[in-house]
Amino acid sequence: MLKFNRKYLLAIQYGEEQGSTKEKLPNGEIAERVFFTEGKEQLVIRPFFTIRFTIDRGIYASINKMTLDIYNLGKTTRERIYYDGVLHAAVYKKIVLYAGYSDEDFSKFNEPIITNSIRNSINGLPLVFCGRFTRAYSYRQGSDFITHIEAFDLPEKNEVELSDQYFFLKGDNEKKVIYKLAEDLNISKENVRIAPDFKFELTRDKFFYKQTTWDAVNEMVNSYNQIVKEKEGENAALFRLYYDYPTLSIQRDDEYYNGYATLINSDTGLLSTPIRENAKVTFKTLFEPSFRCGGYVYLDSRTTQTGIGGILKVVGFKHQGTISPVVSDRLTTDFTCFMGIDQLKGTF
Repeated sequence: MLKFNRKYLLAIQYGEEQGSTKEKLPNGEIAERVFFTEGKEQLVIRPFFTIRFTIDRGIYASINKMTLDIYNLGKTTRERIYYDGVLHAAVYKKIVLYAGYSDEDFSKFNEPIITNSIRNSINGLPLVFCGRFTRAYSYRQGSDFITHIEAFDLPEKNEVELSDQYFFLKGDNEKKVIYKLAEDLNISKENVRIAPDFKFELTRDKFFYKQTTWDAVNEMVNSYNQIVKEKEGENAALFRLYYDYPTLSIQRDDEYYNGYATLINSDTGLLSTPIRENAKVTFKTLFEPSFRCGGYVYLDSRTTQTGIGGILKVVGFKHQGTISPVVSDRLTTDFTCFMGIDQLKGTF
């Protein structure tokens, strides 16, 4: 597979212009500051502009995150993107990035991208990140104006504290509990994946108080893991809670999703010799945009030890590099995979 013609579509929420103020700088110049209200307007940035990004996604306890630099946007656009993590902390500002390889001409693309249901792909470009701002600002470097954005990917309502209504009764099962908590995270049932063998009934009434919804779900998973350890021993494969837009997943360490898979070898873009450390395997490829956490790769490498190849569960990856109409630069994906303690099995 030839991997040419990198393309992207980037959408950023912003508010309507509210007004501006002028202030005198120490050097005597007059600076104008533009203010925007919180709103549902969106900028759609296309491959006229150079972007450089790093995206970390995985099934770890840490959140998925992205840093993104956009080169030489206009002043008004830079003002619309600006986001102070302290002053604007209560303002929910979404960012969505599609990227991949395509012969499509996106120069005139102007459809809404940020909607109630974010698409998994647009004209062949996979969704590689959907999250919200933590910080955004612009600065000058030489002849370039660079707009720097930092964002993370967690459910919209993950910071909401639970109230008295979260009282579950003895005998309630895992689906009733998890679906109710997912609803509070604004995640639909269709986007909740619960491993088939993650099953329990509450042995006593359960009351959540002064916790975020995310913490409450995580507590339920950790409690069940203690039961698994008691039954199967300290080395048992445990369940892991993670969120990868738009899906909340509870997946066991020795399971992978059948739907997300690809062949990795020198013909498809393998750039480094895979390295094994205990049950972990890492390697670098040309940009692989369509991956989702919890899926698997079939690794076929002729430059590493026998026994490392075959089906590996993807537990994390990092996209890093540049997409530009004028600059040629690397764009790669670093994979972190799990070989399994015994044998991996497909599910869902």
